[in-house]
Amino acid sequence: MSQPKMPAAMKMLRCVLLIMFLLPGFVQAQQAVTNTVLSPETAEFSCTQSSSGKCHYLIVASVCSEEVGGAQKQKSCKYNSLYAFALRVGEKKEFSDLPANFLYCMKSAAPPTVDFCVKYPAKR
Repeated sequence: MSQPKMPAAMKMLRCVLLIMFLLPGFVQAQQAVTNTVLSPETAEFSCTQSSSGKCHYLIVASVCSEEVGGAQKQKSCKYNSLYAFALRVGEKKEFSDLPANFLYCMKSAAPPTVDFCVKYPAKR
């Protein structure tokens, strides 16, 4: 007696589920833990943990302006890279000359770009 054939959609679902369970064991995510202490005068960055051994930082200044045209306001911003640096796990770096409107971000695998920082700024 032959077994009934499995529908193609069921085969596909089985494959997707198998991949979902197996893939996390083969892919190592690049993760990092950073500690940032902000005060009105200084900003201190420290790399606490990183799967790559480094935390790559980018500090960006934002310059925004508003134009009023009719009944609407239009806001436009320009972003400039101020400091790009990497810290090894356990290292710290302090800045005392940052503008009030700065953004910063960090990645472990590679240096972040200005676009990345604008899209994913660290919480302040």
